[in-house]
Amino acid sequence: MLIARWSVLVLVVVPSLASADPRRQARRAMDSLTQARDDLRSSAPACGERLWQALRQSQNAIEGGGPRLVEAKQQVDNLLVNALTVCDGAVLRDLGAADAALAFALSGLEDNDDRWRHEATPDPYGGRRDPRDPFEGRRDDDRGRRPRGPDPRLCWNFDPANPDSMDPGCANTKDGQPPMNRMAYQGLLAAAGGAHGDLELLEVVKRTVAAQPITTTQMAILLDKVASDLIRLDVVKACAPHLVDPRNATGIPAKFRNSLVGADAATVLSGARGDQG
Repeated sequence: MLIARWSVLVLVVVPSLASADPRRQARRAMDSLTQARDDLRSSAPACGERLWQALRQSQNAIEGGGPRLVEAKQQVDNLLVNALTVCDGAVLRDLGAADAALAFALSGLEDNDDRWRHEATPDPYGGRRDPRDPFEGRRDDDRGRRPRGPDPRLCWNFDPANPDSMDPGCANTKDGQPPMNRMAYQGLLAAAGGAHGDLELLEVVKRTVAAQPITTTQMAILLDKVASDLIRLDVVKACAPHLVDPRNATGIPAKFRNSLVGADAATVLSGARGDQG
């Protein structure tokens, strides 16, 4: 049954924000994708058919090193969107972990940075990169740097022509993980729009936010798609533990027609905490 499948809780292993080394995060992404391929063997046939080849392509992009990490991130975003309706919790957990690791890998890079050039290495590879590890032989000059926040270019509504319009929640994290980016959030909106009624939409939201955090603005847009105040409250309850910016949620209670239910929503949100408060 669709709702039963969507009720699986997904726990994501979040890369440590303190580990700012992009190479280390890329390795974690590779490991998570390898685990996803293993989990596909016990997943629904439709999940394997849709994801198997794309998983290998994503790993190939990561193996290409720094210049292809943006491509790898986009591919994993697409994988998450495609997996929402056909894959079980284990696969979603693996993809969510890979997506978070790639986000941190990208945020650890700076524009015009040469850290990812293929440099010759001394022994044991005779001046050549280890073919088994595309990240060997490159400078590790980001060790000890204070980690930066999420790259604003990964924000779900980032517009280079109008950067001031960016969702303020995109500068925040939850348990070290950035909020859903454009592809992931568009996938959530598409799945929510295809839900048959408020209850099914609620299950879509629960499943998705368990894999990736959400901003207050993203949650507010979802609330506008729910007809029932009680289900709207359940959406708030589902999102609150995964909000990156609960301090921005002061206007959420006004979305409820019933002021008492709105007050309950305010109580729920008052207990939510992101990494920045």
